[in-house]
Amino acid sequence: MRSVHYHLYDVAGMLVKRGSSLSPSAYFELSLTDVPVGVYVLFLSDGDISQKKMLFVLK
Repeated sequence: MRSVHYHLYDVAGMLVKRGSSLSPSAYFELSLTDVPVGVYVLFLSDGDISQKKMLFVLK
């Protein structure tokens, strides 16, 4: 089991959400129900590997 840390930023560079979660597999799930429609950048890290992903939230 690995601890995954995340930071979610809007396109203006403002931090919208951050936290960590224990992940028993290669999958990571993040609820975006409280995040407004828009474009975001998600940074993920487990200590060894870091990734940056562009997200489009549509409702």
